[in-house]
Amino acid sequence: MKNIIRKLHLIIGLLSGMIVFIVSITGCIYSFEEEFRGALYKQQLSVTAQNNRIPISALIDTVKNKHHLEIKNIRIKNDPTSSIEFQLKDKTSFYINPYTGEYLGSINREKDLFGVCLQIHRSLYLGDAGKWITGISALLFLTMLISGIILWWPRKNAPKRQTYWFKAQASKKRKIFDLHRILGFYASFILIFVVLTGLIWSFKWAENTMYWLSGSKKEERQKIQSKENSVNSFSLDSVLSDLKKNTKKDADCFISFPEDKKGSYRISFRSDNGSFFKHTDQFFIDQYSGKMLNAKTFDKAQTGDKLKAANYDIHTGKALGIMGQIIVFIAGLISASLPITGFLIWKNKR
Repeated sequence: MKNIIRKLHLIIGLLSGMIVFIVSITGCIYSFEEEFRGALYKQQLSVTAQNNRIPISALIDTVKNKHHLEIKNIRIKNDPTSSIEFQLKDKTSFYINPYTGEYLGSINREKDLFGVCLQIHRSLYLGDAGKWITGISALLFLTMLISGIILWWPRKNAPKRQTYWFKAQASKKRKIFDLHRILGFYASFILIFVVLTGLIWSFKWAENTMYWLSGSKKEERQKIQSKENSVNSFSLDSVLSDLKKNTKKDADCFISFPEDKKGSYRISFRSDNGSFFKHTDQFFIDQYSGKMLNAKTFDKAQTGDKLKAANYDIHTGKALGIMGQIIVFIAGLISASLPITGFLIWKNKR
């Protein structure tokens, strides 16, 4: 049985090794995207905190008048030293000082280094066809991880030092073998969770399985529509002020604009309350009257919905804070090394 597993491990590794390497490296680069962007684009993202902020409606008018483009969504961080991000429909993000209304610059999140890395990570920059390739490769890699654990699981009578750590004096071939075996064995237990969370984005059946395992029922996403005969006489600032009274004080605010004349505003408040799941409340507002059409709060959400909302944080390790990110980053580097060391082992044997 181990001989069969060993051959399967080898064949799958040779078939998917290059894609696993690319996806792992780009994942490592993107894992600290928010921190790296904060350092690289400090001029656009950081401001000096002041006492009075300009109303959000006035800032919206400023952006619309200056760029004549439709706003897709707005991100308002709870941090008083952060600028406000206006993402336009062409994927460009404009940054405005919330205290002075000053235009700070723009970033195209799809075309900078991290945006390109994300697209390569998800689809090899090949669109929908690439998503299938990376999804199937992730399934193959999952098979490799499980088969690797079976192959390298310590035997009862094997010396512990030899099993769990590197030999002090070993040949070059043995060192390559140990790099693949030992590092791969330790990282596999983390990488299995990383791959499983990635599959949820790639395949519907993976998402449905997650809901089933959590004992939740997946509900079809319904488009919540506004009533066009309503009177357009409400203030977005007053709506935000009322909603904030019933949400976490440390929450970041996300405002998604209506997609068409029938659409509604989706206002989300997300806070890091120190738990595994991020506390997220969503409110749907009529774009004409400002009345609330629907509310989806964290307290009433199903476990499956909470897992889906937390999937990105689990995938990147952010669910466990900065230490979790570092662990996933190191596991990603090991993942990128496995196709290389595996190929060298195969070549040396030949």
